[in-house]
Amino acid sequence: MLPDQFLMEVKTRRNLLVRDFLRENVLTMTAHGNSMAPTIEDGSEVHVQSRLFYQVGEIVLYESKFGDLTLHRIVGRSGPDLYFLKGDNEDYTEVVPWSSVYGRITRASPRRRVARRLVSQEIPEHNVFITVSIVNSRLCKITLEGEGGEWSQHSGARPDRR
Repeated sequence: MLPDQFLMEVKTRRNLLVRDFLRENVLTMTAHGNSMAPTIEDGSEVHVQSRLFYQVGEIVLYESKFGDLTLHRIVGRSGPDLYFLKGDNEDYTEVVPWSSVYGRITRASPRRRVARRLVSQEIPEHNVFITVSIVNSRLCKITLEGEGGEWSQHSGARPDRR
């Protein structure tokens, strides 16, 4: 198992890659889970686009306090810099700074279970190659390949080594 510090570095790099991608592109990803049901069902394909401002009622992709990327609805604001986010099917509200919001959902289509490879990058200082594939709304599958074999993790799951 990889050390927690390295996992946080991987999440940070992943999130930077997603944010950079969203600056000039629309991200298509597959939602996973039922936190946004019935609005967005498990397996629905969603399109995410970055904006400067977000309105109450919009569904956004954001970085949670654990570093996961999540889809939730804006249910309130506090000034220009804080959003209150909640899944349509959740009991809790999360307070998130504007800087943690990556983009809003512009379209949601019914169930489609296709993983999309977002980006691959070599990390020379660790002698590994990272591939980020969007497979669900809590982000993705992170695959690291190196001399020690291949390791992958789905957001919210325990890492497994193959």
